[in-house]
Amino acid sequence: MAPLRPAVPRRPRCSEIFPEQKRLALSDQQARIAILQRGERCLSAAGSSEALRTCMKEQRSASQRQREQHRAAMKALFERNGIPLPQWGKGERKGGWGEGRRPGPDSI
Repeated sequence: MAPLRPAVPRRPRCSEIFPEQKRLALSDQQARIAILQRGERCLSAAGSSEALRTCMKEQRSASQRQREQHRAAMKALFERNGIPLPQWGKGERKGGWGEGRRPGPDSI
């Protein structure tokens, strides 16, 4: 008879958390749409350059808060299920914004 191995807890695969991941993505999308709609109403009602600037600042900070909340919710989901976190953020990208899309002045 083969020796019994101790039971190792099985880590869930990403496909197993899909329903909650989808729910979080839809919730995030709805929140982002609401932020954009509030921003549009604010911009439409703005009567001065200062009011426009205030609207844009408020929308930018609301978007940043939403992004942080969504990341925190995703992080909690992955941690609860013992899944290593994906590397979000800038990381090591292949060049900066827009690089490689247009020839630079040296390539002419």
